[in-house]
Amino acid sequence: MASRKNKRKRNVRDDKPGLGRRIKDFFSDIRAELKRVTWPDRKRLKANTGTVIAIILIASLTIFIFDTVISSVLSRTGFYTYETAESNTQITESVEETDETTLEEQVESETEETTEPAE
Repeated sequence: MASRKNKRKRNVRDDKPGLGRRIKDFFSDIRAELKRVTWPDRKRLKANTGTVIAIILIASLTIFIFDTVISSVLSRTGFYTYETAESNTQITESVEETDETTLEEQVESETEETTEPAE
């Protein structure tokens, strides 16, 4: 019985085309399908492109208006606040000053250790 199962599996594998043949068939099917496509003329293509661009602009403007209205309502009610650039700059400057001071202190302590005579 075991030998019959192995023979059936081999027959199924033999019927399947190789990778190269499947890739070739795939691209030939694409080419055949593209030949069946009805392509629009230049006038219709320009009209459709203009329609798409107009819809995108209208949608973008609508989203911008809703975003502006919602953010202004939320900021006036106190749910949403903007951080100013000045507060971020002050924090950054204080961190930089702290890092520089710490680095300077480390350099001074290292130079003092090396300059002291060993007894």
